[in-house]
Amino acid sequence: MLKHTQRPMTNEEAIGVNKRRSFFINRLFSRSSEGAASDQLMMDVCDVSDATCFIPNTFNEELPLYIVHAENQIIVFYGQWLYDPNISLMPSELFEKWDSCNLFFSNFSIHFSTHSGNVFKFKVNNNNLIRATRIHENLKFLRIRECQIIPGHKDTLIVDMRNSGLIE
Repeated sequence: MLKHTQRPMTNEEAIGVNKRRSFFINRLFSRSSEGAASDQLMMDVCDVSDATCFIPNTFNEELPLYIVHAENQIIVFYGQWLYDPNISLMPSELFEKWDSCNLFFSNFSIHFSTHSGNVFKFKVNNNNLIRATRIHENLKFLRIRECQIIPGHKDTLIVDMRNSGLIE
């Protein structure tokens, strides 16, 4: 199940966007260096449960990439922010149990910038983990953000990502 809404950013979140505009930080975290105009300060909020997770065959813990299908949407998560305790909120016991190369969280909420895709909060809502399915096709991403949503379905995942311009 997926509940997806948009809302204006809080003042604290808007300040966070401006702090993230630093070139060094953007490069370090592979973030877009695009500026955030005041009319772009919107936040996507997703509550996800009962999702299916996919990872590329070339999964790398240094730059993790998860592709989550929930209802008729595909959510792509990319980057080290998943391991940052200031962004990813979960019990330490669950973090220790999480085999990031094979498992993902079954129930979570995520808050990210609509414009840039920068993730502000990822909260795990229970202790259940799901097995991630490997994608054996080589994926070459044309653009990637920390978090992005595209329309799609798990049965047509590759075609949907190609049609959205995410992959070649």
